[in-house]
Amino acid sequence: MRSPSVRAIGTLSVAFAFAFASNVALVGCARENERTEKLVPDPRPPPVASTVTTTTPPTPGSSPMPLASAPPADASREGLRFVTPPDDLELSAFLRSERLKQKAQGRLLVVYVGAPWCPPCKRFHAAASEGRLDAQSGRLTLVALDADRDTERLASLGYVFKNIPYFAIVGQSGRPTESHAVIDVKASAQDEIATTLSGWQRAHLPTIAP
Repeated sequence: MRSPSVRAIGTLSVAFAFAFASNVALVGCARENERTEKLVPDPRPPPVASTVTTTTPPTPGSSPMPLASAPPADASREGLRFVTPPDDLELSAFLRSERLKQKAQGRLLVVYVGAPWCPPCKRFHAAASEGRLDAQSGRLTLVALDADRDTERLASLGYVFKNIPYFAIVGQSGRPTESHAVIDVKASAQDEIATTLSGWQRAHLPTIAP
């Protein structure tokens, strides 16, 4: 016959083993429930795609646009213009020929590098689309390029930058003669851009009498 102390120890051992097994079982159930919840399909029917179409025009920085999300190119537009180089033409050749074309029209060709995720670029696009830069920079044509796509081929021509928006005047050889990169990301960056572009227009283009 076992002594009372031995029976007590045996009882405690059994209780402890049961409690441990219960805890293990509970943990296992929780994990199993998590797996089951992940595997059980949602009984609700999938949402029906809407067929309603809208005619709201895209706004700069909110919808995809060519290259750096610049305003659409319009060769007939008076004021600040944007052009995009074709993918099947070597960039240097495009810049040289486009520079001569713009020069014949009394305009200055400038490389512009931006990105859809860049806040100063978005504000610049909005100002350009609304014509707020035309009075002081309306005789500039900007070649819109994307910082995420075009960095390598720009660097091969000497257009090297660490910050965007980046602007550079295109020289006779297709390489930059002057450049400016915007570091400030606040709203004041727009004033910096406007000052740079208007300064280039005054310095490089003859004044046209009214």
